[in-house]
Amino acid sequence: MKDYTYSPLKGPKAQIRLVRLLPLITTSEQHDSHQLELRCTLKSASLKDNPEYTALSYTWGTQGRTSRLIVKDDKGDPANGETSILITPSLEAALLNFRQPTECITLWIDQLCINQDDISEKDLQVPLMRTIYEKARDVLVWLGPSTDGSDHLLKILNEVGKQASQAGLLNGDKSNSEVAHAFEVSLSELLKPGSLGPRFTIPTESLRSFVARPWWARVWVVQEISVASSVAFVCGHQRITYDHLRNALQFYAFYILNKAEKFQARHLIAKLFTIRTLLVLQKAPCDSAATQMLSSSYKYKCQKELTGGHGFLRILELSHVVKDSNHRLRLQATDDRDKIYGLLGLVKNADKLGIQPQYGKELPAVFIEVARALLKSGQVDLLWFCQFPKSEGCFKLPSWVPDWTGYIQAPYGSNFSSTSSQFAASGGAKARIGHIDNEEGCVNLQGVFVDDVEVIGRVWEERPGSGTHRGELKKSELFSSRGFHMKIVSPFIQELNLFFDDALSKGTALDPSVIEEARWRTPIGDKEWEDEVASARRATNQSRGVHLEVCRRIEVQKSIPVSRKKQTQKRRFVLLHVLWFLLRVLGYLFWALLRFLFKRLYRLVVMPQVPSEKDSSFVFPIDTGAGVSYMNFMQQMYGRRPFRTRNGYVGLGPAAMTKGDIVCIILGAQVPYVLRPHGKGRYQLIGEAYIHGIMDGEFMDTNTLTVEFTLC
Repeated sequence: MKDYTYSPLKGPKAQIRLVRLLPLITTSEQHDSHQLELRCTLKSASLKDNPEYTALSYTWGTQGRTSRLIVKDDKGDPANGETSILITPSLEAALLNFRQPTECITLWIDQLCINQDDISEKDLQVPLMRTIYEKARDVLVWLGPSTDGSDHLLKILNEVGKQASQAGLLNGDKSNSEVAHAFEVSLSELLKPGSLGPRFTIPTESLRSFVARPWWARVWVVQEISVASSVAFVCGHQRITYDHLRNALQFYAFYILNKAEKFQARHLIAKLFTIRTLLVLQKAPCDSAATQMLSSSYKYKCQKELTGGHGFLRILELSHVVKDSNHRLRLQATDDRDKIYGLLGLVKNADKLGIQPQYGKELPAVFIEVARALLKSGQVDLLWFCQFPKSEGCFKLPSWVPDWTGYIQAPYGSNFSSTSSQFAASGGAKARIGHIDNEEGCVNLQGVFVDDVEVIGRVWEERPGSGTHRGELKKSELFSSRGFHMKIVSPFIQELNLFFDDALSKGTALDPSVIEEARWRTPIGDKEWEDEVASARRATNQSRGVHLEVCRRIEVQKSIPVSRKKQTQKRRFVLLHVLWFLLRVLGYLFWALLRFLFKRLYRLVVMPQVPSEKDSSFVFPIDTGAGVSYMNFMQQMYGRRPFRTRNGYVGLGPAAMTKGDIVCIILGAQVPYVLRPHGKGRYQLIGEAYIHGIMDGEFMDTNTLTVEFTLC
C-alpha cells in the first residue's frame, strides 16, 4: 500500500486539516480483519468557518511511528485507492478506543493534521494550536489503556468528584474552615448506602499509577487543557470530566490529611495495630503531577479572566521552575524546542515579543532568541533563571541565557503574593539594556558594583539534579514531621553565624542591627508563608522566633557529649528491635505482658523522639504554622552557598560561586547577582544572590555610579 502524500495547505493562515475517523462496520457484510483496520479521511478546513471537531490530547510515546492508519480518498474517488500513514502505537490505541460502531467522528490530531516531515508547515501550524484547542467543541485526553485497576478507580473518582463538586469544595476563595466543612459534607454523602457506602476506600496503588502516567508531565498539556472550553479524561473504558477529577483529587488530599490526624491522635498500641493505615499515608500521592497540572491550568483560566493572562517570563517560571528539592515535576517534550513553542500560545501579548516557531533552528539559538526578546522588553529578571553551569546539551549557551532543559531552582524573588512587598535591590532604577552582540553572544547591561567575594562557605548539600547521591536526599532525610534534622541544619546555620561574626569583628558596611536581623532572615531568603494563601511574604517576627529556638537547640545539642549521643542512639536501636521481635513472636497470646512492656519502654523509646533539650536528632518541632513555613523556605535555600564579601556583606549565592567573583546590582533587577571576570572586560553570570541590607535599594541610595557589565 502506498504512503499517503500530504497536499500543501492553501489559502489563509487559519487553514487546518481534520481527521474523519470511519466507523468500525461500514457495510452490511460480515466484518473481517481487513474491515477492523483503522480507516479515516483527511480534509482541509478553515478555522474562520468554525468547523465542529474534537481535539485530541495524548502522548506520542517513545516507540516511534510503527502502526498503520489507512487513509481513504475524501472525495470518494476509487481510482485514488487507499494509502496509509504510519502512526505511534499510543495514537493507534486512542483511535481504537474512540472509534464508533456506526458513526464517523471528526478529530484534530497533531500527528495526522500536521505534516510532521514538513518543517515549514510545522512553523505555520504550531502558532494555531491555541486557537485549535480553544475552538474545539471539546478536548478528549487519552491517558492510555486500562492498567492497575484504573477502570475501578475512575468509577470511584467520578462519584467522589461529583459529591465534592456539589458540596462546593473548590468553589471560589474559601477559608480553611469553609473548605473543611465542604469536605465533611461530601464525605458524609459518600458514606451513605446510595453512594459508595460506609466502607469505601480510594485504592492508593491504582491512584499512584494513574497520576504518574506520562501525559501529566507533557509541556503541550498546559496549553491544551488551559484554553479548552470542555475537557474529558479517558483512561481505558472510563472517562471523567475536568471538574470532577480536580475536585476528586483535592478531596483525596483532605481525605489523607484527615486520616493522618486521626492516626496521630491514637495511642501507641493502637498505632501498631493499624500499621496498614500508616503505609497508606506514606504512599499517598497527594502532591502528584496530576494535581499540579490541574491546579496550574485552573490558575491560568482564572488569571486570563482577571487580567488576560500572564507574560512570557511568568509562564516560563510556572512551567519549568522547580519550587523546592522535593517538588520535581518538570515538563517534558520530545523536542526540547517545544519547551518554548509549546507555551507561546498561553502568553499575553505574545506577538509583541516577535518570537515565532522555527523548528529549523538549533536549540541554543531558540533559547538565545527568547532571552534577547525578553531583555529588549526590559525584563532583566530573566537573569533569575540563569544558573551555572549549563546542562550538557546547552553548555555553549551564553551565561545570560537560561537553559530551560536543566534544573532551575526557585528564585529568591518568586512566589510573593500580590499584597507583599517585593525585593527591589536596584531601587526605582529602570533597566538599561545596551547592545546585544548576536555573533559573540554578549549583552551589555548597566549596573552598580557592590563588592568582591572574599570567603565562601560550603554548599548546603548539593542541589537536586546535580547527579550526586547527596543531591538526591529525600524530604524524610532532610526534615521530619518532628522537626529539622540536626546533622543537616546545624552546619548551615553555624556557618552563616560565623560569617556574620567575622563581618562584625573585621568591620562591615552595614549597621550591626542590620547584621543581627540578617541572621534570621538569610537562612530562609527573607520569606514565609502568608496566611490562608499558598504564596509568600517578607519574613516577620514569627520567623525570627523560630530561628531563635533553632539556634538555642543547636547550642544545647553542642553541650551533649558525643559518647552520650552514641549511647542513646544505640539504646534506641536495640530497644526497638527487641520490641519488634516480641510483637512478632508473642502476638495476642501475651497481650497483657506486651501492654506492660509498652508502658515501660514508652519513655525510653518514644519520648526521646519528641524534640527536647536532650534530643540528638531534631532541633525544632514543626507542629506550628511558623515552624512549617520556616522549614519550607529554608529547604528552598537547598543547594546554595553562604559567602562574605571584602566589606562585610554576608549572604547566600549560587553553588558555583568562588572567591574572586564580584557582586553587582543590575539596574531594574530585584536581586543582586554574582559575576565572574572572564577577561577583556567581560563577565560570566554565575547566578543570583541574597544579601540582607541591600535587597530594598539601600545600596543604591548611596552608590549612584553606574558601570556597564558585558555578559558573555
